Amino acid sequence: MTMSPSSKTRLANTLLRLLPLGAKLLLTLYMGKYLSLADMGVYGLAFGVVTVLRAVLGQGFDYIVTRDVVGATPLTALHKMRDQALLYSINYGVLILLAILGVCTHTITISPQLVMITVLLTIVEGYASALYDNANSMNQQLLANVIFFIRAAFVFPVVLLGWLYPSLRTAEVVLSAWLIGATLAVALNLVLWRAMPWGEALRRPVDWDWIRRGLKKCWPIWLGGMGATAGLFVDRFLVERFLTLDDVGVLTFFFSFANALGNLMQSSVLAFAYPRLIALHREGDTDMFRREARQAIQQMAVIGGGMALLFAIAVPILGAYTGRPLIMDSALTLWLMLLGVWIRLNSEMLNFVLYARNQDRAIWLGNLLFLIPAVGGNAVLVPLVGLPGVGWASILAAVYIFIWRWRHIHEDREHRIFFYAG
Repeated sequence: MTMSPSSKTRLANTLLRLLPLGAKLLLTLYMGKYLSLADMGVYGLAFGVVTVLRAVLGQGFDYIVTRDVVGATPLTALHKMRDQALLYSINYGVLILLAILGVCTHTITISPQLVMITVLLTIVEGYASALYDNANSMNQQLLANVIFFIRAAFVFPVVLLGWLYPSLRTAEVVLSAWLIGATLAVALNLVLWRAMPWGEALRRPVDWDWIRRGLKKCWPIWLGGMGATAGLFVDRFLVERFLTLDDVGVLTFFFSFANALGNLMQSSVLAFAYPRLIALHREGDTDMFRREARQAIQQMAVIGGGMALLFAIAVPILGAYTGRPLIMDSALTLWLMLLGVWIRLNSEMLNFVLYARNQDRAIWLGNLLFLIPAVGGNAVLVPLVGLPGVGWASILAAVYIFIWRWRHIHEDREHRIFFYAG
């Protein structure tokens, strides 16, 4: 049977997303084998800081932009993205000033070099993520995933150089290479968009009214986004507080695989579903909206579950390669984390249904309240049962957010989504 163009595009996108997944797998195995667990812990903490700072400094404005550029002309989309970049630049300028002040007053106690790398990573990753999300909203998933692969390609020189030169086997070298890869990805994305009407878009005045309206509308989304992001990364900081930096290294090793599963499902299911859901809702086609949502939910449940099971079997085998007893003895934590990720991935599909239907309050309030089981679960369970407490807390938080979103979808009888045909 001949594949349709849409099927070929989805296959190409999935394969492109598998390449970064393979690169991250290689990096994780490299760090597990050649870096100390403490260095892996430093990398994991820096990764968490970058991700949380991106959520804080983005002010939730991507929530407005990604919805507004769906179906927009290239000129309109580029104008909005230019204004988005301006807002981000102002916020990043504040971050730079605060970082300099913290280092000079010794309020920040880590090395200035690590502070600089973390700040620059926050900035470049913020721009890169915005470009990725906006490309998906404009139905340019293939371009988005090509760029995403470039962002992950830094792994290969890091592994090669670290294998050849043991002195380069440090967290700072890995983070520096990540920074270079993300910078190249942003530059390449702009080059590939060179045919867009840049001149006309840049000549347009900044739409401060649109920015102000957007910030006013998305500030609760911003709060919710910070809650959701902090809830996902708070575990490593609590593990560092209650256990050891080596345990953070083990958690970072497992998180890399769990995060890879989420990225794969995002590119193969979510990235295709949400632009169609937004368009169908705008058109008022309730039947097609329900059918599209039901199909995406089923795909996420089945494919995501299969991939989680595959990871549950493969990762402990790969962990044996590292020769680290602490990693090999912590398989239960991995399995619990994967179950939590699978539940949360299904809730993310429900989140996009709410997003398409403009149920913003249900999204931001649920994300903000997500902090309670995430922080509370880790704060109680990590001291109580050790590292597996992270897995149990992730399941607790994922079940909460799934129930929350499911309830808010089904409170509207007209837009209920059934899993069965009829």
